[in-house]
Amino acid sequence: MKTVMPKIINLCVVRGKCPARCVHCPVGEVPVNSRKDKFGYGFMNIQDFKKLCLQILEFGNDSLPCLRIHGIGEPALWDSLHEALIFAKDNKIKTWVFTMGLGLDAADFIDTFSHADIVEFSINSVSVEDFKDTKRLGEKDFQEIVERMEKLAKLTNRPKILLSRVQTKNSEKDAEFINYWQSKKLFDDVFIRSFHDYGERIKDKDGLLSDKIHDIAGKSCLVPSARMNIDGVLKIAVRCFNELFDTPETVLQKSIGFIDNESLIDIWYGQKMDDWRQNTFQYEQCSKCRSCQPVNPNTSEKQL
Repeated sequence: MKTVMPKIINLCVVRGKCPARCVHCPVGEVPVNSRKDKFGYGFMNIQDFKKLCLQILEFGNDSLPCLRIHGIGEPALWDSLHEALIFAKDNKIKTWVFTMGLGLDAADFIDTFSHADIVEFSINSVSVEDFKDTKRLGEKDFQEIVERMEKLAKLTNRPKILLSRVQTKNSEKDAEFINYWQSKKLFDDVFIRSFHDYGERIKDKDGLLSDKIHDIAGKSCLVPSARMNIDGVLKIAVRCFNELFDTPETVLQKSIGFIDNESLIDIWYGQKMDDWRQNTFQYEQCSKCRSCQPVNPNTSEKQL
């Protein structure tokens, strides 16, 4: 399996801190004052980030994995994000930051995010009312995010800008989201992300997931062959990003490698990953998964 290289490395840089209360996210479903108990609290150390970037370079391919900066919370709250993006750029590592659009003051946000290669705004709405319903924040926050998206889009040397909404039972609203933001002609892509329940960590209240559980090993999930999942706060690798939405103690039990003393290459090509690739659905997390994405043009990989 040494010919298989991850296309995306998902990196969690924050745990338990986010200004939003999104209905489609395990963090948003937990009250703010309970998040530390549920997810822990902390941020990735910048020196650990730089070490990880140098390990990405060790893959030694003309097309290195994209580093997708994410979190069990909001990455823009990480006070080292600016330095991290510049370091990655200097080392020619492509970065993709997933953000709700808040977490820094306006000027710092634009300056910081201008150094990313891809910025995905999870604004999720076209109206204040829907924003309040799905992100559970107010009009001031909505207008601030819109302003930031548009300012970033108008920079001369700007990142690729994506706008996304999580699928709902209201297909008309989903379509309206795409049509409205595309009509602005400012953004590179506008799309609907398939709803998923993070491995039953939130409820599928609207019955959006199939009742069929995948039973053909290796045919439905991109992760074993295309995506690596790292928690930079806990300094570990896990199989599935969904597993990070648990208490730190539970997450550590599911670790398949420790980035302090194992390289990304050693973990990616290690025995645990190889065994998993041979029979993906022997693993408990996968055996009951109804959310994994089959290989198709609508996955994140198409944005690269």
